[in-house]
Amino acid sequence: MEIEHLETAVPTVLLAGTDPAEAWVRDAMPAAADLEVTPECEGARELATDADVDCVVVAPKEGEDPEAVADLRSAHESLPIVYAPAEPDGEAAAAATDAGATDYLPRSTASADALADRIERAVERFDRRRQADREQSMFRELLGTLPMSVYFKDREARHVAVTTHTTSAFDKEFLGKTDLELYADEIGEELAGEAYEDDLRVIETGERVVRREERHVTPEGEEIWLETTKVPWRDDDGEIVGLIGMTRDVTDAKRRELELEEETRRLEQFASFASHDLRNPVSIATGYLEEAMDGEDPSHELEAVAEALERMDDLIDDLLNMARPETDREIEGWAALEEVARRAWTVAATDSASLTVHCPEGTEIKADEGALRQLFENLFSNAIDHAGPDVAVEVGLTETGFYVEDDGPGIDPEDREQVFDYGYSTGGTGVGLAITEEIADAHGWDPRVEESDAGGARFVFDGVIRRPPPVTEVEPAEPVTVDRRTDVDGATPPGEATQSGEDAWTLRGGGSNVWGDVEEYFAVHGPASGDLRIEARVADLEAVHEYSKAGVLLAEAVEADAVLGFAGITAAHGAETAWRPTGENMIETQQFGAVEGTPAYVRLDRLGDRVTAWVSVDGQRWEAIDQRVLALPAEVRVGLAVSSHSPERSSEATFEDVRVVGIEPRE
Repeated sequence: MEIEHLETAVPTVLLAGTDPAEAWVRDAMPAAADLEVTPECEGARELATDADVDCVVVAPKEGEDPEAVADLRSAHESLPIVYAPAEPDGEAAAAATDAGATDYLPRSTASADALADRIERAVERFDRRRQADREQSMFRELLGTLPMSVYFKDREARHVAVTTHTTSAFDKEFLGKTDLELYADEIGEELAGEAYEDDLRVIETGERVVRREERHVTPEGEEIWLETTKVPWRDDDGEIVGLIGMTRDVTDAKRRELELEEETRRLEQFASFASHDLRNPVSIATGYLEEAMDGEDPSHELEAVAEALERMDDLIDDLLNMARPETDREIEGWAALEEVARRAWTVAATDSASLTVHCPEGTEIKADEGALRQLFENLFSNAIDHAGPDVAVEVGLTETGFYVEDDGPGIDPEDREQVFDYGYSTGGTGVGLAITEEIADAHGWDPRVEESDAGGARFVFDGVIRRPPPVTEVEPAEPVTVDRRTDVDGATPPGEATQSGEDAWTLRGGGSNVWGDVEEYFAVHGPASGDLRIEARVADLEAVHEYSKAGVLLAEAVEADAVLGFAGITAAHGAETAWRPTGENMIETQQFGAVEGTPAYVRLDRLGDRVTAWVSVDGQRWEAIDQRVLALPAEVRVGLAVSSHSPERSSEATFEDVRVVGIEPRE
């Protein structure tokens, strides 16, 4: 890398000496050069600084020792100093050289031309040294303050210099390591390997990589976008010695771009929704209105018209809700699954079609009632459209959600991934199932298509929170003592726990993460059995990473690969749950915006094999955020956990109001 700079055109020379020496120096100086003179050597140090000189000629009086040289050198590390005594003196020459003189030139034996040559060469060396120092200073400032990731790599694609912005975002030592060594755990070996191969290609071929956008998903599931430029790094001879790279986080810009695309898509959905979902109640209202106008007693028909218009009003509200950005939507309340399904059936069904609902009486799920009804209507209409007017439809519960299935011709396996796409159809409008997926996504459900037992279509919605029955807190069968400490899977730095009261703890622990096949955290825990509740207020969390976390834990055992449930708070991403339903599963995590940061209350309720995660801002009004069925034994471990998301640094979490109690459904 070559940096252009201004050459020193006219040197400034400082003479520290007597009048005869001044004449000798002036004869050696170019006409355009500047000469500063101080008769006393003792004043040279201050004047050299004030005048910003390029070279100093020290011309001592006879017998004067070279103290001025040492004084100058102590203040100016690289300044050229020519020591020019009146007569040759070997002892004085050695002393001057030891003191830091760069040249020795007795005046009685040296011509003015010799002095001019010495000054010219000394100034050139000083200018190069000064420019190199300036470039080093600029380089250090660049690496220390540039608000983006800039890095230099050698021919083996190993980092040799990086900006502070880069290192501050990771708890890693970069120098001497390749992208494959640094990022394989963060983004996976495949993506890290592609970045490494890119580096080698730039270094070997000299080809540039300019403004390449890359999508990454963090271990916690957060999507980020990076824009990268890489160019060859060449030496003064033009040989490639490595590469220079620059990476910017363009996530915000990419999100804005995707938001604009989403808004465009929503406008298209608006028109499709209006023509599809509003047409049915309009047709019903029109038909009954015609019958009322022709009949003698229109009361029944007008009631049907009123009901259809009421449904249209609900649909318009749902339409406006769908047109809002998803981040503005809030899913509140509980909906009775069977009741909503049967109400939707009255709108969509034919006289010869049948509906069967298999779920315990009073089953409620966390859902917006109007949106859930719309989802059922679309699925019922889809079944009738494709299976015919005599279709048999069934609604029931799965372990983690619900299903809607029919006995029609079903959906070919190769088409199942596309049925939720807007415009995709095998006979309908291509809108109903797309809206169904929109509703599921807004609730955080995971929809999929399977084959029913009768060979028809089966739509399954997972990730649904089933409302637990009202419970009463009771004393646990055995007193729960939370006192055992464990660094799971050798989490580092080692954890510490201090109990500051009967229900207050401070935990300090490390660990890389709790996600996927990584399970490193520190916990304090104890045994418990039966149906129970563990609850705590996370009063404070000292974060070393945006995904540092602290919360309550319920597990088969506090060790790697055990069945577990976790509900806690992250440093920058709200509440978080972590689940391993069986010992064969990877750990799944999910973040929720129901609470932001600390203090916040978190809770896990175990009823049978179903565990529900709750959060609260005040410990009074609780919101269910997640739920799983866990293969837990009767006796489990319950406690508090913290993971810093760093194997080198610990996070400290303060817990208050810690409670472990038994629970039982109310009579």
